Amino acid sequence: FFFVYNVVPAQAMTVSADSKDNQAPWEKILYRKQPYDDNYVDEQQFLEQMRENADVKVFEYWECVRESAAVSQHLCIVVIFIIIFKHLWDDQLSLNFMLCLDGCLFLFWILCLPVLNKTFDLKNVQETAHSVTLFIVMLLLLSPVMHTLTYTFSNDTIWALAILFLFIHVFCNDYRYINGLSEKHTGVVAVNAATFSSVLLASRLPSSLHAFSILALSMLLFGLYPILRHHLKKFTVDGFLALTWVLFGLTTVFLALIMEVLPVLFGLAIGLITFVFPSALISAQKAWKLQIKGPWDEAKPPLSEASLLYAHTR
Repeated sequence: FFFVYNVVPAQAMTVSADSKDNQAPWEKILYRKQPYDDNYVDEQQFLEQMRENADVKVFEYWECVRESAAVSQHLCIVVIFIIIFKHLWDDQLSLNFMLCLDGCLFLFWILCLPVLNKTFDLKNVQETAHSVTLFIVMLLLLSPVMHTLTYTFSNDTIWALAILFLFIHVFCNDYRYINGLSEKHTGVVAVNAATFSSVLLASRLPSSLHAFSILALSMLLFGLYPILRHHLKKFTVDGFLALTWVLFGLTTVFLALIMEVLPVLFGLAIGLITFVFPSALISAQKAWKLQIKGPWDEAKPPLSEASLLYAHTR
């Protein structure tokens, strides 16, 4: 009896092992019952389906250089805005010149936008001009209040806060929109930071009309002209790059009139943004970017056009 008790389980184990070896290989399907547990994992097939960086977009150097033109453009515009304010504060620019500059920039924006954006018809131009005109009138009425808003603050505090918020504006600006990669402008923080910095700077000017002129310039450069640059990039890439060179040339000339070393420093900054930072980004992506996908991820079934149409009609 002891012999039978010890031999029979051994024979049963041998049979079960042989039957397991004769089983069909496990398949990742649900429509057929398989002789495996529900939580069975095939160790050989599990890691064979692992993929590294399958859906990661690999950046190209010259593509990044072209896309960085939007950052260089905006940095040039911010520097030009600061230079114009400095000359206005030093009484080197007349109020009439500033008002004419604002009017010409607004007229240029109104005339160029329908050319670059074919969906922008005459009715849209009239509505936009009406809205901007109302905003300018409100800005003109509020200029006396904004002119004395920070009267009790020292100049050093105003300069520090203005520079701080301009840095925030540059870092938070929606460059995807300017490059034409999105159709909705999401740089609300950047616009608010530029507006607050402009209000701080306007409070140092001698009159409310001076404050109005610099606030109107801020609204044009940081609020309206990003829209024009967005449509210019979609209309012609060569024109967008040419605008970058024009802005860089103007900024270099204006900085040279203030101090000879400033164009060199500004050129180094633009060189870092345009040529060095894209190379660093590509190197970092190759060295550290690792996205692993495999059978443990959630399934994403592809939807046909008919199913999408049915979902939208429900």
